[in-house]
Amino acid sequence: SGAVRSAAARLHSGQKLVLELGQGVFFVGASVRGMASPAQRGQASYTAFLFDGDHEEVVVIASRAGSGGSALFSVTPSGNSVTLTYRGPDSAVAYLSGTGTAG
Repeated sequence: SGAVRSAAARLHSGQKLVLELGQGVFFVGASVRGMASPAQRGQASYTAFLFDGDHEEVVVIASRAGSGGSALFSVTPSGNSVTLTYRGPDSAVAYLSGTGTAG
């Protein structure tokens, strides 16, 4: 069966946004936009392979950073979910969405 999930939150440096996806293979999009500067942004797409065991993996497909500098976030697997960790200097709004197979 197919599954679509999304999550959004305002984050400060070091905070995390978790997107529960379930078991399967997913296409995941992430977008982070800084509140203080429109140039502070980052976007990336990933393939997430999520299982019940030690074989979870997130592989970046493409990414883009704004003129504000290096990547503002990282996305990693955590069980049957993916976790976005924000590392920017100011608060930002983070969006995660995933679609794919589940079950």
